[in-house]
Amino acid sequence: MMSEFTSRARRLLQQQHWRFAAAGVVGLLVDMALLGLLLQLACNPYLARLAAFLGAVCATWLLNRHFTFAAVPHGKPLWLEWLQYLLAMSGGGLLNLAASGAVLYFCRPAWWLAPAAVVAGSLAGMLFNFCAAKWWVFRA
Repeated sequence: MMSEFTSRARRLLQQQHWRFAAAGVVGLLVDMALLGLLLQLACNPYLARLAAFLGAVCATWLLNRHFTFAAVPHGKPLWLEWLQYLLAMSGGGLLNLAASGAVLYFCRPAWWLAPAAVVAGSLAGMLFNFCAAKWWVFRA
């Protein structure tokens, strides 16, 4: 009985992780599209970056709310859930920057260094964001 429960829980966790990652890819596309559009409209690059990030957060929040964590009861007000999600994703973004910065700082310059820094930052940020979303924002 316990083994069946842990097996089901493991499958659910894996399913949620893959759905979270898919939502993240959509968020990346929204982020890049909004940034490109706003820069084409001659917006301030820093404000454009902020607006694109917020657009990506909104897109991933909706996807994760209705796709990744759809089975979780949503008992809190929408504004509170969105604010928690924004804070969680901002924390993951800061961790992303810190991890990629650490790779750039501590590794010898090489052709693979910049991509490795992006990968390290993305993985660290995604892990943090998934945990924060699952166990804080969309907690049952």
